[in-house]
Amino acid sequence: MMRSEKILAGLRQDGLGLEIGGGYNPLATGPSVRHLDQADQETLRTKFAAEGADPQNVPHVDYVWNGANYAELVGEDRFDWIVASHVIEHMPCLIRFLQECEAILTQGGILSLAVPDKRYCFDHYRPSAALARVIDTFLHAVRRPTAGALAEMLLNASALEGNICWNAGSIGNPVLIHGVPDALAAMERSSAGAYCDTHVWAFTPNAFRLLIHDLNALGFTRFAEISFTPTTEGEFYIQLGLDQRSALNRVDLARAALLD
Repeated sequence: MMRSEKILAGLRQDGLGLEIGGGYNPLATGPSVRHLDQADQETLRTKFAAEGADPQNVPHVDYVWNGANYAELVGEDRFDWIVASHVIEHMPCLIRFLQECEAILTQGGILSLAVPDKRYCFDHYRPSAALARVIDTFLHAVRRPTAGALAEMLLNASALEGNICWNAGSIGNPVLIHGVPDALAAMERSSAGAYCDTHVWAFTPNAFRLLIHDLNALGFTRFAEISFTPTTEGEFYIQLGLDQRSALNRVDLARAALLD
């Protein structure tokens, strides 16, 4: 099954959909799909062409993110589903991202995510995102990656045989690719007010599922898991339904997270 088929499985193709951060590799296309990204199409095409990607794949960007809430960006539009591939791990505030998606979905809407599995990418040595930091980041209204998040990422970033992403069957031990000077430099830039994009969060599949379960139970999100596809090619897929209550057993999830 192709990536697009996994993330779009079960979504109403006759409904209005939104893809967030599709970049040069959008997974949702068609007349009933809108796109939200960090810049307009022309700017993104120039950026990705300079990076060696095919700029012609960049779709028309309907909503350019400028720091505003998603509801402000999309106006009256409300969506039956949202897809986001390798986006949630970049969000400075995970809870805020979930809540902003909630605000622009119709009743019973679905958020469908493709998420990198930290075991098979440069986040390999990082701890899975902890509930405490996720909640504290929200309560302190964090709006950009913190110095601590940058330090954690850079001190642990790794590669396997020169690759920053690999598969479960790959053999060998990942080696670190940055050091203390890199972490200190990034922390200094962040402290000076720069927005330094990074993987703010790292996840294993069951740790992420447990996190969503707990955020739902504590009232931080109206989303709950309705579908989960285990890791293939270094990423897992999860669909979150709006205004759901989790039917999963927390102890089972916690045990599974420890075994990831």
